[in-house]
Amino acid sequence: MNNSKKVLIALAAGIAFGFAGGIFTAPQSGYRTRRTLKRKGEKFSSDVRDMVSDVKDKISDNKEKLMDLKEEPVNEVKKKVEQFS
Repeated sequence: MNNSKKVLIALAAGIAFGFAGGIFTAPQSGYRTRRTLKRKGEKFSSDVRDMVSDVKDKISDNKEKLMDLKEEPVNEVKKKVEQFS
């Protein structure tokens, strides 16, 4: 497992434990606690979706850049071959 996966797992675990600790020690009624859990869960879910979307976009952009870089040497060789033809 590479370092970035370990960091993400540790981050998720820290968030989960901190969130659970805060909720279970909160001096609120059950209804308010459930409502708070729901809201925070929805926000967390939305934030994760946004981060995943950003990562996908960056991967796509980098893939396009790599494909362009791959084509450069091929195009240069074609030009040199055409010069000698």
